[in-house]
Amino acid sequence: MQDRTPFFNTEIIKLLIKLLTSMQWAGENYRLFLKLKSIFSLKSLYSQYF
Repeated sequence: MQDRTPFFNTEIIKLLIKLLTSMQWAGENYRLFLKLKSIFSLKSLYSQYF
């Protein structure tokens, strides 16, 4: 049990790092998604009137 604790801690740290990087990646993707969404909504507005 004693020698499993450091391993457990490093696994938790790895998971936290993974989570943080994926959150950052998701944030960048979300900004990109918002840009695309605004472009597409402009296109749909444009196609509605013309």
